[in-house]
Amino acid sequence: MVPERPGRGFPCTRDSYCLLCYSNVRGRSNYKGHRKYKAPRKITYWESLMLKRREKPVSGSPGAEAAVSGGWLQKHYPPVWEFLTLTAWEDGAPRECGTILLVCEDGVLKLWLNDKAQGCTAWVSGASLEAAFKAAVAAIEGVGAGWRPTRAAPAKGRR
Repeated sequence: MVPERPGRGFPCTRDSYCLLCYSNVRGRSNYKGHRKYKAPRKITYWESLMLKRREKPVSGSPGAEAAVSGGWLQKHYPPVWEFLTLTAWEDGAPRECGTILLVCEDGVLKLWLNDKAQGCTAWVSGASLEAAFKAAVAAIEGVGAGWRPTRAAPAKGRR
């Protein structure tokens, strides 16, 4: 039985599933005028506020320089602090800062060190936070960690 007007009952005018109806039923797409079509929901005021991108400060304006205080990390583990915050090499050439990821897995703290400037990464671990950071210091100084080349990011777009 086919309805007279599309939009009421089964919207698609075919007796059996068309490919667009099938795709909608499986949740793969959302074609208007076919079975299981769902009208897009409206964005609320709060969601629209969350979607806005923060503006970058203009260089030379107040607050453009990131004033970072090292605290205990700078005091107890200076090589790790330099790895994270140093923006220039000794010769003055610009350097991209490194990153550290802290993970706790099976009662072991693991640190992932990503040296963006040299394109390599390393994992170190320790039973405590102090032990993990001591292993990180050793890795940054070139003792005991297996640094590996960073994998290339996958190409964006169609494959």
